[in-house]
Amino acid sequence: MGLNGSIPPDIGNLSFLVSLDLSWNRLHGGLPKDICIHNKLPRVKELQLSFNDLEGEIPLGLGECQQLEILDLLYNNFGGHVPREIGNITRLTKLDLHWNNLSGTIPKEIGHLSNLEFMDLGSNKLRIHPKRSREQSYTKTQGNLIQSQRENCVLFVFTF
Repeated sequence: MGLNGSIPPDIGNLSFLVSLDLSWNRLHGGLPKDICIHNKLPRVKELQLSFNDLEGEIPLGLGECQQLEILDLLYNNFGGHVPREIGNITRLTKLDLHWNNLSGTIPKEIGHLSNLEFMDLGSNKLRIHPKRSREQSYTKTQGNLIQSQRENCVLFVFTF
C-alpha cells in the first residue's frame, strides 16, 4: 500500500468498521490508548497492523474490543508486556504478536481464550509464568515451544 504516518486517535470513531488491515505500510507511533474504550470500534472483528513500525505499549483498551476475532500485530516494535486484558477478548481466534520487543511474563489470562486457534508470541523476550495451573491452555513441552492442550489449536511461543 505505501501509507506513511501514524494512526489517528479518531480511528475509534468508525463505529461501523468491521475489518481494518493496514499491514505492509510505513506506519509509526503507537496505537491510540483508547482504541476500544467507551464502546469505540464496537463491531471490529479484525485488526491487522503487521509489518509496520508501530511502537509503544499495546493498549490495555484492546481488551474491550469484544467482537475482535483476529489481532495481528506482528513485525512491529511494540514494547512492554502483553496486556492481561487481551484475555477478555473471548472471541479471539488468532493472536499474532511475534517479532516485537515484548518482555515479561505471558499473562495467565491468555488461558481464558477458549476460541483461540492460533497464537504466536515468538521472537520477543517473554517468559512463562512458573506457577501455571492445569486450567491454562498451554503447557511447556520440548525446549521452549508451548503447545495448546486443546485440539485444533496451534500456539507458538519461543522464550529466550
